[in-house]
Amino acid sequence: MNKIIGCLLVSFFCFAETGSCQMNSLKSPDGRIEIKFQTANNLNEPITYQLFWTNKPIINSGKIRLDIEDQKLVVKKVEQSKKRGHWKTVYGERKFIPENFNQLKLSFQPVEATGLRLTILLRVYNEGFAYQYMLHGVREIVLKNEASQFGLPENATAWVSSTAQGILKEKKLSEIGDVVERPLTIQLNESLYLALGEAGLVDFARMKFTFKKGSGMITKFDGETKGSKELKSPWRYVLLANSPADLLQKDYILLNLNAPNQIKNTKWIKPGKVLREVTLNTSGAFRTIDFAAQHHIGYILFDAGWYGREDHDSSDARRVSLDPLRAKGTLDLKEVVRYGNTKNVGVILYVNRRALERQLDSLLPLYKSWGVKGLKFGFVQVGSQKWTSWLHEAIQKCARYQMVVDVHDEYRPTGFSRTYPNLLTQEGIRGDEESPTTEHS
Repeated sequence: MNKIIGCLLVSFFCFAETGSCQMNSLKSPDGRIEIKFQTANNLNEPITYQLFWTNKPIINSGKIRLDIEDQKLVVKKVEQSKKRGHWKTVYGERKFIPENFNQLKLSFQPVEATGLRLTILLRVYNEGFAYQYMLHGVREIVLKNEASQFGLPENATAWVSSTAQGILKEKKLSEIGDVVERPLTIQLNESLYLALGEAGLVDFARMKFTFKKGSGMITKFDGETKGSKELKSPWRYVLLANSPADLLQKDYILLNLNAPNQIKNTKWIKPGKVLREVTLNTSGAFRTIDFAAQHHIGYILFDAGWYGREDHDSSDARRVSLDPLRAKGTLDLKEVVRYGNTKNVGVILYVNRRALERQLDSLLPLYKSWGVKGLKFGFVQVGSQKWTSWLHEAIQKCARYQMVVDVHDEYRPTGFSRTYPNLLTQEGIRGDEESPTTEHS
């Protein structure tokens, strides 16, 4: 590996002044996955590549494409690094997550002094390939779109849905006519599957995929992304496996492509089962807590209706005001929370995004004083950079008040639970409320 990197360093610096570069390669630690790539001298399309697994071509024509005012670039610096090891999870299917990769950091400088600098990270794991890019400038940066290309066979089979909770349909890539969700699972042959996806989405417009004849799968933003002097993209990844089950076994690559845990004391973060409280009154809540305690269920959830109509901006989530369409009687929520804590049953409160967007900063200290253990975010807005940033900032705020989070509706995870493990779960699929068929499930 060191010899390969040494050759890369020589070739990059030899060709930096002309802005062109010969084909070079980077392999996974186990040597099974290889990316062969070539740099270019323009910002719009700085890298083209091919991806191989056990010497077999997977992506014949991959391109990083940025929809931004074009300019001339040259490669000025190449840095190699690697990682071998594992890290310990707070909870999950695995106690330890393997993290092994080889990486190249490519630094591009503009020919014009006022131009943007570009940094691209290329990583090859034993599980797949990923890249990330960063733009640096002296003023606000506006990235209209990313139209990166994953050149895959048009007759490959994919399971697609245009929305997170939509119906999954089996299609050939050439039959995809709309934008489709990520991760996108694709079968190339009987023993070769891959997933295209996005990891580390925190402050950026969401990416989806669309098909373009002659190019394959193309990335597409939900609106433009802006940054003050710097933009750092999420990771785009290709996960490789021999079967669908093998894909699931390797899904920890999303966690690896996120920053390490930022919560020092995690003892309060306790995954567990949740029982919905449907009576919305005090006596019913006591019975629900008793049942949960008897059956070792860690939480009860007060769903929509406890603070009024969830879809009304006038509803105030700082006080109990039962929605008459959902409940009758009275609810002493503070007493219910106190009783639950005596039984080691935590209370999670549902709050619709309308109240969260207006009141989150005042709700968190109030709920903490009541003894509430977590929030279920209702019908969050997703897709744009604005709402992506808001959502992940809200999760961080909840962590400061030691509250776990469940995100309802269209949000799909990209691994942020590694960085903030108080994000316990999310919806993001066609679940039980849609009563999907057995075939779909």
